[in-house]
Amino acid sequence: MTGLLFTENATFSDPDNDGPWTYRIDWGDGSSTTGTTCCQGTISKGHTYTITLLPHSFTLTVTVTDSHGASASDTKVVKVLLL
Repeated sequence: MTGLLFTENATFSDPDNDGPWTYRIDWGDGSSTTGTTCCQGTISKGHTYTITLLPHSFTLTVTVTDSHGASASDTKVVKVLLL
């Protein structure tokens, strides 16, 4: 199996509204996606995992940083199973 597309929808809010915000998504396979957003809400990004052995899991981490350098992160495990 190869080429599994996964989309992460990460929602964030900043009570101080200190935008713009930068984000980094570490996909857990050695690759990452970075960017900037002007608005609070949802960051939606896709990533294609190359998988050669099932079952497999990846630890995905999303970090959002505001314009003053304050940041927050969240982690989830993406599990790929053969059904």
